[in-house]
Amino acid sequence: MSYRVRLMIWYTLAVGSIGALQPFLMVTFAREGLDPTTSSAMMALFPGAFLIAAPLWGWLADRTGRSTPWMRIAAVGAAAGSIALTFAHGAMAIALSATVLAMCRAPLGPLVDVATVHAPGSRPEDYGRIRLWGSVGFAAGVGLVGLGIDAVPRLPMIAGTVLICAAAVFTFALPDPGGAGVLTLGQRPWRLLRVPGMAALLGASVLHGVGLATYDFFFSLHMERLAGPPGLTGIAFAIGVAVEVGVMAAAPVLLRRFGAARMVQVAVALAIPRWLVTGLIDDPFVLAATQALHGVSFGAFWIGAVSLVAERAPGNLRNSGQGLLMAANAGLGPLLATLLAGTTVASVGTHGLFLIDAALAVVATALAVFGLSSSRRSTGEDEGQP
Repeated sequence: MSYRVRLMIWYTLAVGSIGALQPFLMVTFAREGLDPTTSSAMMALFPGAFLIAAPLWGWLADRTGRSTPWMRIAAVGAAAGSIALTFAHGAMAIALSATVLAMCRAPLGPLVDVATVHAPGSRPEDYGRIRLWGSVGFAAGVGLVGLGIDAVPRLPMIAGTVLICAAAVFTFALPDPGGAGVLTLGQRPWRLLRVPGMAALLGASVLHGVGLATYDFFFSLHMERLAGPPGLTGIAFAIGVAVEVGVMAAAPVLLRRFGAARMVQVAVALAIPRWLVTGLIDDPFVLAATQALHGVSFGAFWIGAVSLVAERAPGNLRNSGQGLLMAANAGLGPLLATLLAGTTVASVGTHGLFLIDAALAVVATALAVFGLSSSRRSTGEDEGQP
C-alpha cells in the first residue's frame, strides 16, 4: 500500500471521527443532563486545545527532531480519551475524558500535515488531493450519525471512537518525514513571526477562523429563524463540502497557476461577499447557494496556508509552524467567535453577527494582500511558484 493511500485512509478516518462527534456534542451533553453553561465550557475545550496543544506538540517534535513518535503518542492518547468519553457519565468524568481527547487530538492534524507534505518522494502540491479525503470523511460522519442519532443516542461517541481508534492504528503505518534539524533549547517557535509574511498569515488565519467558526456554530440557527424548508440547511452544508473537495482535488493545478499566497488572498477576500449576503439577505435559497463559497473559504485557504508554512518555515520549525497555523485558525479564531457571539448575538442577532464577520474579513483580506504580497517581493518568490 503506497504512502499516499495510507494517508488518504488516515485523513478519512481521523477527520471523519470529528464529523461523527463534534457537531452532535451539545445535543449529547444535554441528553447526559449537563446544563447549557457546562456544555458550552466543554465545547470550549476543543478550540482551547488547538490553541495550546497544537503548537506545544509541534515544538516537542522540532525540539527532538522527530515527529513520528509524538504523532503516535497523540493518536493513542486521542483514542484513549474517546473511549473514556464513550463510557463517561457525569460532568467530572465527561470533562476529564473530553480534555484528554481534545489535548491529544489537536496536534494530530498538524503533525500528519507535515508528514504528508515532507514524506520522502512527496510534493507539496500533492497535499490537497490527499487531504480532500478528510473532507469526504467528515461529510460521511456527519451524515451517517445524523441519520442514526435518534435511534442510538450515544452514536456520536460510539462512531467517533471507532473511527479515531482505527485512525490511531493507521498512524503507525504513516510515512516518517525524517528530521530536518533539531531545534536547540535557546530557539523559540516565536521566531517564525520574523519569517516574511508569517505574522500576516497567522493574523489573517485568526480572523478567517472567526468567520468559519461562526458558520459552523450559528448558520443552522440562522436558517431556522428564517423558516427555510426542511433539509435546506443540510443541503447548504453539503454544497459547501462538495466545492471544498473539488478545490482540494484541483490543488496541484491551482498552486502551480496562482501560487500559495494568491490562494490565501482569494479565499479570505471571498469571505467578504459571503458574510455580507448571509447577513443581509433573508431568502433561504440564496443563502444556501451562497454557502458554495465555503468550498473556497476553507479549501483554498487551508491548502494555500499549509503550503506557505511548508515553503517558508525553517526546516527545524516546520512542525511548530503548522502547529501555530492550526492554533490560529482552529484555536484562537473559534474562541473569539464564541466570545463575539456571546456578547453580541442578543443585541444584533445572527444577521448582525455575520455582518461583523464581513468586517473582520475585510481586515483579514488587507493582512493577506499587503502582508503576503510584500513578503513575496522581499523574498523573491515567484507568483506562480507553489
